[in-house]
Amino acid sequence: MKVSALIAKLQQLPMDADVAYLWDGEPRSDVQCVHLARDGYVVLSDFADFCYSTGARPSSAPTEEEDPYWKTPAC
Repeated sequence: MKVSALIAKLQQLPMDADVAYLWDGEPRSDVQCVHLARDGYVVLSDFADFCYSTGARPSSAPTEEEDPYWKTPAC
């Protein structure tokens, strides 16, 4: 999905609704952070989610060699 398609879908939803992502069959984590990953994906995460690969991290984050268990910050 492209950002433009995501924005179009979100505009059809209640603006005060909470946003979560589906994990293990249930909406278990609230989306708290959004970043552009080095590999070009827009990544949604909760606070303190582990991110292992360098490509999935924002350019401001350390590489996996520098910190193999980097966590998303409190955005």
